[in-house]
Amino acid sequence: MDEGWQNGPIDRHTVTLPGSTLTNGIGEPYPAMLISGLTPVTDHVGPAWYRRSFTLTEDECDAHVELYLERCCWQTFVWLNGVELGTQDSLVSPHVYDVSPAVRPGLNELTVMVDNANLKATDPADRSDGSHREDLTLDADERKRLNCGGHHTVFGGFSWNGITGRIELRVREKVRIAEVQVYPLIEQKAVRIAVSLTSDLPDGVPATLSFEAGAPDAVTRATVPVRCEPGTHRTDHLLELGEAMRLWDEFTPHVYDLETTLVTAFGSDRHATTFGIRSLSQVGTQMAINGRPTFLRGALENFVHPLTGYPPTETAYWLAVFGVNKAHGLNHVRFHTCCPPEAAFRAADELGIILNVELPGCSGNEPDDQETLDYLELEALRILRTFGNHPSFCMLTMGNELLYSGAADARSQAVLVRRVERCRELDDRHWYCCTAHPHTEGRDDDFYVSAWPKGATWEANGEPIVGIRWSGFDVVDSSRFNTRPPETASDYRAGIAGIDKPVITHEVGQWAVYPDVREAPKFTGGCRAFNLDLIREFMEAKGTLPLADEFVRASAQLSLLLYKEEIESALRTHGLAGFQLLGFHDHPPQGTSTVGIVTALRESKGVVTPEQFRQFCGEIVPLARLTQRTFAQRDRLSAVVDVAHAGAADLTGAAFRWRLTTGSG
Repeated sequence: MDEGWQNGPIDRHTVTLPGSTLTNGIGEPYPAMLISGLTPVTDHVGPAWYRRSFTLTEDECDAHVELYLERCCWQTFVWLNGVELGTQDSLVSPHVYDVSPAVRPGLNELTVMVDNANLKATDPADRSDGSHREDLTLDADERKRLNCGGHHTVFGGFSWNGITGRIELRVREKVRIAEVQVYPLIEQKAVRIAVSLTSDLPDGVPATLSFEAGAPDAVTRATVPVRCEPGTHRTDHLLELGEAMRLWDEFTPHVYDLETTLVTAFGSDRHATTFGIRSLSQVGTQMAINGRPTFLRGALENFVHPLTGYPPTETAYWLAVFGVNKAHGLNHVRFHTCCPPEAAFRAADELGIILNVELPGCSGNEPDDQETLDYLELEALRILRTFGNHPSFCMLTMGNELLYSGAADARSQAVLVRRVERCRELDDRHWYCCTAHPHTEGRDDDFYVSAWPKGATWEANGEPIVGIRWSGFDVVDSSRFNTRPPETASDYRAGIAGIDKPVITHEVGQWAVYPDVREAPKFTGGCRAFNLDLIREFMEAKGTLPLADEFVRASAQLSLLLYKEEIESALRTHGLAGFQLLGFHDHPPQGTSTVGIVTALRESKGVVTPEQFRQFCGEIVPLARLTQRTFAQRDRLSAVVDVAHAGAADLTGAAFRWRLTTGSG
């Protein structure tokens, strides 16, 4: 800025946007081959300057002109024709700039600077040693500009720089629609539409608002008179859908397209959005959609997208990602310390996937500095305003593992509780929770996510409600799978007894498969799997490379058995609201972490088909409670059979059959 780059052309590279410095090959080659995760091909932390020319007519310059930038990481600065137009700083919502004060007929020069650094220090970390390898350690960087970012930034591996979604110059009327929110009124068979109108004119003007709500089998229209005053104001209207109204849930994901049109004597303005009609409630200790209890069979998304290095913004991509989940019987996704882009919400709406969105906060500690606290509250409100109409957006948590208990942490708890209250006041269409893990008494959450039972703490967690042990214990050797004989009777009823809100078990699984070094050539995008190449080198040195296929096959079979028992333990727990797997896919940013049933590219590992997985992870699962898995001839086989049923309708007239067969039939 001091050198005036915003005022004149500086030609270095031609880049393609949407995209990032990584997808455009901008930056220095990454100086190390990481074993802690995937390695970006290039490395750029700090400002990147983007320039583009465009032309406008005199009539267009007389209108309201705005610049729309979707999914920027992280902070943007905008100049038009050398005029500074401000800065914006959201990871979750579009950056929208009013560029009207600087437009001119003819050629215009737009400059956007994107800064992805999140450091208090003036220089990025020293990488001058150019090391070929690194130790398997993950050190926290305490020089962050804000104590947050989550999986949007370096928490999950590295930070990308760019504009990765829609980039639009919008010429609009001086009287226009700023925002549209749709609130279902199921009993009235209607929706309440809240429209925010903005006028740049000095005086109020009469106008008409028209609504057209379209579903696959019906279209509803209405027109109402309004008056647009100077500035921004909100007006609410009832749109009756009548008997043609269709509800959204995981089985019948009906989505409406709503077009809102504002007409004045000066012109017309249109706004398009989608919405769904559904209600959230509590039945017993389970979550219910439209009054029917559901069971959340969930997985985590951590923005692991190796081919781009950032979460893509195309709906087709997310239809494929969620489609893999759904094929395996999953109906729920938690976005770990991140908020998905618009395309992901649209895909989830279409497929009936229930989303748990999370603030891009820190992990393990709520920040103390007021700047970060204010920022996170604003991000929560921006998430609600930007994505609140999507019926798949059912849950919002304020962070991950914000581990507070006792009087010493009362202030931190109060911060989280107030943030939940603020969100609930703004938008009652969603369910809210202070943190994904742990369950803590005294919070007015709508649901809890926890790996610990009622009354447990981080320091002494008792018997967990997942298969592994947490904190203070040897995680694997002290798990029930290694300390008790194999059985199929365990459940978590004792752990959730006395908790009056729905409980979802937290980050279930984490059972690793031996890394498959054959996957490395498939990582052809912005991130390379040098970690797998290094593992291949280790195996060659140890003489174990000829056994690589067997290591993968055997460990994958064990991992599958463990995940099956984890899922069935949850299904056997009467009153449990659901589970969230970590992970259904591999999570390479966190120590390579080949903990998935599918790869980081969402491809099968060849250990189980989706149809086989759905046998124990689906809407209807029969469960035989056996106190042992191995029987001698003298033993008597006695079992109680449960049926975990979370389908669209009650089972009536169901017939049950069972048989016992030997290996020879």
